[in-house]
Amino acid sequence: MENFARFPIRLKQSRLLRNISQSELSKATGISQPVLSRYESVRENVIPNTFNILELADFLKVTPEYLLGVEKDLIIKVDTKVDAEKTQDYLLMKKIVNFSSNHFNSVFQNLRMLVNKPGDFFMQNEDDALSPYLRIGDILMFTIEGDPVNEDVLLIQREHSQRKELRLFEKKGNHIYLIATYGDHMNYRVKTAFFDEHFVLLGRLVGFFRLFFEFGKRSSVI
Repeated sequence: MENFARFPIRLKQSRLLRNISQSELSKATGISQPVLSRYESVRENVIPNTFNILELADFLKVTPEYLLGVEKDLIIKVDTKVDAEKTQDYLLMKKIVNFSSNHFNSVFQNLRMLVNKPGDFFMQNEDDALSPYLRIGDILMFTIEGDPVNEDVLLIQREHSQRKELRLFEKKGNHIYLIATYGDHMNYRVKTAFFDEHFVLLGRLVGFFRLFFEFGKRSSVI
């Protein structure tokens, strides 16, 4: 049963990243909205049936393994030579899901990364809220695991909004600051309880690729 613990979080995040309401998802899949609500509730601990998993994964354009948090590792064989004897090592990789907008330049249909890295999905940056650190077009990699810490870059979505926003996270006392570093993008200063109630944390940035294959990552990332 432990393997299904990620399902509520991944289902909700996959739905929100596609800008789809529970009602729209219900109509598209034939799964009732009350059932979808129970699926997305971490308190309900509902085990989805196989047919519904397949329907949800197909409509949300993710794999069933991704929704369940049990995605299969991809294995890339690497040949090496030791003392003239050929041995085989294995580099474990996994696919991570692309959540770039359909209208944006989605040049990478999927990316693969080491399985011991925390990336769960990626998307291309569409605004300059954190310029020049992150540029438009960068391939941003996120994890859905763990609580944010100061100086994390978060992908957030406000209640009743379809807009996804990138902000630097700072917590001081019982207040949370969500900071944009460039332009007219809104900064937020809210109490922790308000953030928990009115913002959805879609993911924490764990690294990024710059086009032309320049690789960058936060210095705090291991």
